[in-house]
Amino acid sequence: MKRIIAIIGTFVFFVYGANAYNRADLDKLIETNLCSKGNLSNANLSGANLKRADLSAANLSKANFTEANLSKADLTDADLTGACFKNTTMPNGEKYTGLGEDYKGPLRVGISQVPTSSPHTDYPTPITSKDDAANFLNGLLGSKKPASESDSDETD
Repeated sequence: MKRIIAIIGTFVFFVYGANAYNRADLDKLIETNLCSKGNLSNANLSGANLKRADLSAANLSKANFTEANLSKADLTDADLTGACFKNTTMPNGEKYTGLGEDYKGPLRVGISQVPTSSPHTDYPTPITSKDDAANFLNGLLGSKKPASESDSDETD
């Protein structure tokens, strides 16, 4: 009987325990708000205030972030597979509900996660010539003249 219990206990540990969070990483996050490259998979972070937390490159798979505050947190390169977000404040301050792998918003304020499977078309036209540069600068300065007119020399 003891042998069966030991086998079942070992099985449960390897099935459930192998993917569980590292307690030292969780303690470090609580104490310092830092957990870069840490393992918080399956951690229950429901309601946690993780404002400005460094979770970059952390394993956050299947973590529960329900009602958590991640505003201005750094999630760059974090594994969010299966992470649960329900009414969670994301790094840009917006509320999000869904799975981590479906999240396409910013992973850090100022850095956007853009899906690689579809081209992003909102980027401005690149500056490839002097005329493009002059038109860009004229637009910033409020000049109405096209670059070709502003470059011409006036002779008397």
